[in-house]
Amino acid sequence: FGTGTTVNLQPGFTAGSSLLFFDLVSVAETGRVTISNLDFSGLTTPTVSFAIRSNPAFTLSDDFRLQYDSGSGWTTAAVLASPATSYELVSYTFDPGVIDGLSDVDLRLSFTSVATILDTVEVDNIRVTAVPEPAVVWLLAVAGGALGSLRLCRRRHSAQ
Repeated sequence: FGTGTTVNLQPGFTAGSSLLFFDLVSVAETGRVTISNLDFSGLTTPTVSFAIRSNPAFTLSDDFRLQYDSGSGWTTAAVLASPATSYELVSYTFDPGVIDGLSDVDLRLSFTSVATILDTVEVDNIRVTAVPEPAVVWLLAVAGGALGSLRLCRRRHSAQ
């Protein structure tokens, strides 16, 4: 485990430890962080955000990707910039319709570093958010209005 950060930390929590990937010397270093079985049923606009940093003494090249699997195998949603040496926030919102409303979705942050010496990659405070689909919001609004009207009618009826 590495040193945690407050970057992208949920309010009310304190920084803890980060996921740390360390390699002394490597021709090709690969690391993955996978979040499995996410359910976006009735939700839209999924966004994944996290804090990340990397501090290699030497690296020939890096490849960081955000990928998803909704049952058809891994697909790259975004190729990310190589992280800085201090924690930075990375946030990605999926295009409409990509994983909206799906259940059993896996997300994966993967990285490959080529020809590395003393390479560390730290990932912390991963968050996945989504918003209710407009139809769900409409139904909740109608239900709330109906309950409010029912209460008002009961109050008026009991006052008489």
